[in-house]
Amino acid sequence: MSIDLFFVSISEQAYIISLTIITLVATFFIVFLTVNRLKNPYPRLSKYIKSSHNKGKELSEIRETLINAGWDGNIIDNELKKYH
Repeated sequence: MSIDLFFVSISEQAYIISLTIITLVATFFIVFLTVNRLKNPYPRLSKYIKSSHNKGKELSEIRETLINAGWDGNIIDNELKKYH
């Protein structure tokens, strides 16, 4: 199905163009968020580890704190690999 813009009024053309732009922006935003989420699925965990590490805490101490807080050990270990 195609629309011949020659036979569509100016206001209808503006509506079609606006709708197309909105759809493209929304699609880009969704893709952007999805890619960022795949790169860093646990942003709060990463932020905590980085902050604690920058304050001089040992990685083992950070890991123990997170385990005691209920985090899964495998998830913690994957995040801690960035600091080895």
